[in-house]
Amino acid sequence: MAFCENCGSPLPDDAAHCPECGMAVGMKQAAESAGNTVEAVFCPECGAKNAGDDQFCQECGAPLNGQAPVHTNAPGKAPVSDGKNPRKSSGGTGKWIAAGAAVVIVAGAAFAVPKILGGSTSGGSPQKGFTYEKDNVLYYTDGKKTLELTDRIRSDSSSTYPTSQIAYSSDGRYVFYTGKYGSGSEGTLYRRDLKKDSEKNDTEEKIASDVTDVGLYGDNIIYTKGYSVSNGYQSDIYLCTKEDSEKLCSGASSYYVSKDGTSLLWLDDEQRLYRSAIGGKGEKEKLDSDVTDILSTTDDLNTVYYKTSDTDLYCATGMETKRVDSDVEEVFPCSQNKCVYYTVKGKSYEIRDFVIDDSVSYYDYWAEQQREDLNNASPLETYELYLFDGKESKQIMDNVDYVYRVDPCIYIDEESSRTQEKAYIAASAIYDQLPRISFSQVSRDSSVTAEFFKLHSNFYNGEVPARIVTPGASLDVIYGSKYNYHIDTVNHVIYRDVLEERTKDGSSSYQVERLEKIPYTQNGLKEAVVIDDDYDGAFSDSNGDLSYAFYVDDSHLYYITDYNYDRYRGSLRCDGSELLDDVGYLEKNNNRLFARGAGAEMGKDTDLWEISGTKVTEYGSDIHEYFPLSDGRMALLQDYSDRRYEGDLYLWKNGKTEKLDEDVRILEDNYYYID
Repeated sequence: MAFCENCGSPLPDDAAHCPECGMAVGMKQAAESAGNTVEAVFCPECGAKNAGDDQFCQECGAPLNGQAPVHTNAPGKAPVSDGKNPRKSSGGTGKWIAAGAAVVIVAGAAFAVPKILGGSTSGGSPQKGFTYEKDNVLYYTDGKKTLELTDRIRSDSSSTYPTSQIAYSSDGRYVFYTGKYGSGSEGTLYRRDLKKDSEKNDTEEKIASDVTDVGLYGDNIIYTKGYSVSNGYQSDIYLCTKEDSEKLCSGASSYYVSKDGTSLLWLDDEQRLYRSAIGGKGEKEKLDSDVTDILSTTDDLNTVYYKTSDTDLYCATGMETKRVDSDVEEVFPCSQNKCVYYTVKGKSYEIRDFVIDDSVSYYDYWAEQQREDLNNASPLETYELYLFDGKESKQIMDNVDYVYRVDPCIYIDEESSRTQEKAYIAASAIYDQLPRISFSQVSRDSSVTAEFFKLHSNFYNGEVPARIVTPGASLDVIYGSKYNYHIDTVNHVIYRDVLEERTKDGSSSYQVERLEKIPYTQNGLKEAVVIDDDYDGAFSDSNGDLSYAFYVDDSHLYYITDYNYDRYRGSLRCDGSELLDDVGYLEKNNNRLFARGAGAEMGKDTDLWEISGTKVTEYGSDIHEYFPLSDGRMALLQDYSDRRYEGDLYLWKNGKTEKLDEDVRILEDNYYYID
């Protein structure tokens, strides 16, 4: 269970914002990096309240700097809507799970309609139109002709959930969509031929009822029918061809589809792991039993990493299954998921060994209680870090305190995103260097354990030896309050925030001073180059998934600085030079980079700009949603009423806008294309 850093409330799995106070996950740490005073912070592991300048929890010792260890032993969860208000879309890709190559799905509860469309967005799509919702009706338009696709999306016309799932065939001829939803998340799946369609010739084809998720591969549809059981939500998976529908598997608690749509991997309700070809006559292949987690796969699903209930780590490649190691703690996928890093327990340290018992007679009773607490305290654990390359394991580092993923740069080009390698930073445990604490240093209204962790925190505020590991490179760095790291593994560059300690009114805080660029090779780091010497910190991206959002193309680095957390805006810079002011956040859409105006992070309708190199194109103000078409046009939903949940639909082309419709609720086309 994770807890909000701001208010201490329990956080749902994969939460981007706290349901109680609304604070973005990781926002406290970002605000502190920006120089804002943080009076208190709640531990994300145990929920205990700590001072704002603490680096580690005074109760459990977990790090409080927003860089918690990476946990990869659970598949992603589908987003669940609150069912109350229409989405305040960022206009970018939705929050469904599309992990580049293989698509991971865990079906959600009622009103959860996760979009599983994944794959390449390179080059956009030949599709020239888009869909939108008005009066509970789904429409398709190309700007000249508008077609009604379904006359009822859901039974409750006053609601906006679930929304229709939209997909287009690779040639742009067919549109697939869902509608006719009842009270839950199951709808009817349809296909329509846009080339033959006209007002007089309705070519709509019903594919299936009670559909929960849809994925398109070429002109074939993979869809699911879900159902709730006592141990979770499960799915039956189907393939729709031009001729018929074929059930691929039953009772899948999670599943992957290969990038080319030819293979399926799934975990059934009895924890059995299977793999089979899609659309072929081959029998399903049982890989293992008693599987608790699918950890990672390659694009073609030929290599699969998973864990069993006895914490053993396995690798299945082709028809061969190999146990990698036993008693594995954490697993960290890398190298296009062909290999993994993992940790096992190393040396342990008892907290009582760091305490000097110098109690005096009148403290005897109190001291006995402290001794009992110390004897019951959990030990400080260290770990050994290994790399398994598909054939053998090699120890990378011992005496590791914890491991977390280095914030990756976000590539505007999707092909570069697919070649991005995962990188991790492993901080060394330096418990042997920790000073001791004595009973006489601790007041009677405190505890020796709590005071020890304060000492521990202050010590780790300094500089700790660490290593950034990524396939092909192992880089010695310094971890601590002074540095934050971001990595571009395609161009072999590390970006580093350098912070300086500031003291005001007797309290200290760290404020980012400059942004540096450090090229690296397999032999180590090269000389650092200053990009921005007036850098004032970064902030969470629009999904709250990253502590720091850096976007890169072939030759430029884009980021936001001088962020005002009261007004939700900052300055957009490119390679250190300012491009725009009053920017809320950045996001990519169809291999293009867009900036939203101040307040967008809070769901407000704002200005919209497109960034290409150092060129800025403005699309207008009060924009609620948008969708870029492949031919350079832009669909815009503007002048949106939060009371009526309706706005005006425009089509932008070459600096001019044309009004297409009014009283539009949702611009539906926020999805990935499938090649």
